[in-house]
Amino acid sequence: MNEDYLSADQFREKLYYLFKKKGVIDYLKTQMRHLLVEELQKCVPGNLLEKPISSADGSQSILLRASNSLVADHLQKCQYEYSLSVFMPESGIAQDKMLSNQELLRLLHINPHSDLYKILLSNTENDSKNGFLLELLSVITSVFQQVSNDVGIQTEFSAQYPISSLDAKLNGVEKIYMDKKEEHYQKAIFGVEEKLSSLQKKLEERYQTELQLELSRMKDNDLAKLRLAEKEASRKELEKVRQELEKNYQFKMNALMEKERNSTERLRKEEEVHQKDTYQQRQALLEEVNKLRQKESELTKMMEMVKREKTLDQERLKCQEEILKQKLNEANRIEADYQQRIENEVFKMKIDLQNKFLERSQNMDSREAQIKVHELRSKEEREKFQLLKEDNDRKYNRVNELETAIQEARHKEITATKHNDFLNAKLRDMIDYSTIKEQNAVLKNELETEKLLHAETIRKKEELQARQEEMAKDIYKLNQEIMIAKQNSERCRFDVKQEKVVYEEFKEKLDSRLQEEMNKNKELFLKTTSQSQQIKDLNLKNSELQTNLMLAEKGKG
Repeated sequence: MNEDYLSADQFREKLYYLFKKKGVIDYLKTQMRHLLVEELQKCVPGNLLEKPISSADGSQSILLRASNSLVADHLQKCQYEYSLSVFMPESGIAQDKMLSNQELLRLLHINPHSDLYKILLSNTENDSKNGFLLELLSVITSVFQQVSNDVGIQTEFSAQYPISSLDAKLNGVEKIYMDKKEEHYQKAIFGVEEKLSSLQKKLEERYQTELQLELSRMKDNDLAKLRLAEKEASRKELEKVRQELEKNYQFKMNALMEKERNSTERLRKEEEVHQKDTYQQRQALLEEVNKLRQKESELTKMMEMVKREKTLDQERLKCQEEILKQKLNEANRIEADYQQRIENEVFKMKIDLQNKFLERSQNMDSREAQIKVHELRSKEEREKFQLLKEDNDRKYNRVNELETAIQEARHKEITATKHNDFLNAKLRDMIDYSTIKEQNAVLKNELETEKLLHAETIRKKEELQARQEEMAKDIYKLNQEIMIAKQNSERCRFDVKQEKVVYEEFKEKLDSRLQEEMNKNKELFLKTTSQSQQIKDLNLKNSELQTNLMLAEKGKG
């Protein structure tokens, strides 16, 4: 088995010495003894722990404490642990309440400058195994042993030897001497007793004076302590009140600061949110404005394109008007030719009729009627031709207006068809009929193209108007949104102003309350100062009364 490991007995023994050295065993014994006494006290009537000494005298209690300290020190030095553990709880003395050696020597009224004081103090302080009680007894026995030895030598008498005359004389002289010594001793004792009685009286008087002085000093000390205690209590109370007021003030200030911080934080957050909203609205408005600008630029481009197309259409119409003028001139020329030819034909017919009039006299009425009818028809045709000419002039004037282009085209178509019918009716047998027909077809195609172009322009115009209406609606909506945003911003500004006004009013109320609290604190401070002054005045009166009382007591004494 390894030597580093302890056996059970060795471990138990080592643990026992360790606990004994630490005082645990003594403490456990004391506890067990207390428990045993308590259990016995429950069973046995009467108090087992009743102390036999019930004197309330201070000197006897000090002597009892000194004797208990001597016994406890003796038991401790002699290592009577069990007896010590029994004695200390029964005597009611603790380790810190034991009197020291200097206090015991002072209690025995041993002069600190004497050899006995030095011997006892040196023997007890040099870590000797003997206690103070044993050292004191040894010193006392040594002192009285020397005296007894001296006296024994002086008074030794032996009856074994015969007494000589010299011895008898010496004995007589010694007896006389002893008688005188006894007489002198008696006188001395009487004188000493008188001196002691006088000294005792002086000591009693001195003790009384010292006692009176001590009592007055104790009273002064008690009064001073009471004053200090009252002053300290008032100071503590004032400090407590001041701390409470400061705490309340600090709490209120913290609450107000927290509320102000929260309100400022809330206002800051609301301002940030408002700024963000206004920024977003501004960005949205900028985007809308950019979109509107883009749309406006597109519209301007489209308007320029429309203007360009309009100018092109006008130029095209001008060209067509020139062509129509040329064609009208050509038609007038053809009409003049036709008129000339008709006149020639009429002249020929007149000649033929005149020739035939002679031949056909019997059928003259009918022929004249036919001639009249033919003339009427010719007049009607002339009137129709004039009307067609006026219609062509009116259509020519209407072509200059873009809004009535369709009607002008229709009138042109009607005039062209009528003219074509007229030409077909009148010039059916002519050689250049095919060319006129081709020209009529070309005119029809041109009219169809003009109709298509006019319809395209009308459609573009309608689309442009629709776009303008949509843009107007968008602009109206944007203006409405801008007005709403302005109203919201004005309302937010008004709310912020209202909150600022409420905050200023609340701050003024808090400032007024703070001023009131400060005024109350000042009033309390003035009251406390006045009370402290009153306490000082009362203390002065009390001191004067005590001095008067002391003077009265001295006068009585």
